[in-house]
Amino acid sequence: MKDCKLLLISLIFLNVVLINLSFCYDSELFFYESFDDAEEFEKNWIVSENEKYSSAVSIEEPIEQDGVPGNKGLVLKESAKHYGIVRWFDEPLDVTDKELFIQYSLKFQEELTCGGAYIKLFSDEECETGKEVNGDTPYVLMFGPDKCGNTNKVHFINRYRNPMTDEIKEHHVVDPPMVEPNKLTHIYTIQIKTDNRFNFYIDEDLVKSGTLLEHLHPAVNPPKEIYDVNDPKPEDWVDESHIPDPDATKPDYWDEYAPEIIADPNMVKPDSWDEDRPYYIPDPNAVKPEDWDDELDGDWEAPIVYDNECDIVGCGKWEPTMIENPGYYGPWSPPLIENPDFIGKWEPRKIPNPNYFHDEHLHNFRKMNGIGIEIWTMTKDILFDDFIVTHNREALDMLTQSTFVETRSIEETMHPELVYQEDDPIFELYSQISLYLSKHLSFVIIIISIIFFFVFIVSV
Repeated sequence: MKDCKLLLISLIFLNVVLINLSFCYDSELFFYESFDDAEEFEKNWIVSENEKYSSAVSIEEPIEQDGVPGNKGLVLKESAKHYGIVRWFDEPLDVTDKELFIQYSLKFQEELTCGGAYIKLFSDEECETGKEVNGDTPYVLMFGPDKCGNTNKVHFINRYRNPMTDEIKEHHVVDPPMVEPNKLTHIYTIQIKTDNRFNFYIDEDLVKSGTLLEHLHPAVNPPKEIYDVNDPKPEDWVDESHIPDPDATKPDYWDEYAPEIIADPNMVKPDSWDEDRPYYIPDPNAVKPEDWDDELDGDWEAPIVYDNECDIVGCGKWEPTMIENPGYYGPWSPPLIENPDFIGKWEPRKIPNPNYFHDEHLHNFRKMNGIGIEIWTMTKDILFDDFIVTHNREALDMLTQSTFVETRSIEETMHPELVYQEDDPIFELYSQISLYLSKHLSFVIIIISIIFFFVFIVSV
């Protein structure tokens, strides 16, 4: 009995520790949205009322109950629609000299055909209340999948404000990873470090690394020097390195008008070939029907068929096979020689770039005021979930374990065909085990319960 009490007290203590640890990590999250409460969504999120944008959004569980029971997400219900949904932060997100993690989960309940499924972090510039969120609403970062036609990539876009011109321009990551289009839940994570390096993760697997200084297009930092557009090429500048040889003449054998294809002069018409014999003849095997009445039906004629003997002896006009003309050379042109007057390739002189700057701290993005979805898609029932913005890797990992990892584990058990390739020998074994467990689940639970019961009795 004493041991039982100690065990109970230990479990209670462990539970309290885990709860306090969870609260501790929650405090390290700048922003988290689980989309589990429809009333909270209505209170905190704004759905665009722009006439081009759909308001058909819902907080609901997946159509197929293949995840954690009761877990819900934000579902975009209609296809071929624009969506604009935003949540303003309680205070602007300032990432100055801080590591940044952005993560969310995504489930395509229908096949992804064409459209985006990315999120945006909106800028702190003066903007709408959210009811008019659209494609022109200013944002700082855009991250997530986009697939249509030849486009298949996970975007990362930074809208950077040029400190010299005050112009804001989009800078896209080069060679982005591809989208995971199947119906499993996937998480997309981007990590921005304070040394300007970034990492892309899909389902916690590293799929892309780079640096903001070298792997954005166009590059954020402009060149120190630029070509002088007011420096014209001199009129006597010769930049042709080779010219036609003025002393070359066309050879006598070169016939520019000779045909490219000619009849084979070595072919001879076969002796059996009958040019007067037609390809089609009355069917020699046809028989006049017994009930045919010439007076009523007219003169009977056998149907016309192809004469198969033509394939053996040859019929119709004989023509030799066409072959390439060995005497064909095509149009003649003199060979090229080095140009004695060649000076070199012309380039205007370079001058200092009046708009030059060098930002060594590209990770210090402009302040961001909110997070949301602004997309167009042909795919319905896209489920977004677990939006996370944080500076703390441990807090992110802990929340990921309690959300994505648990959900994905259940999905993989229910849909092994989406995890393994059918030509993989493991697939067959995994499918059989899953099928057996699904048919004998109650029995398996009873056996496990008995084992745990005996282990507990022995330990007490």
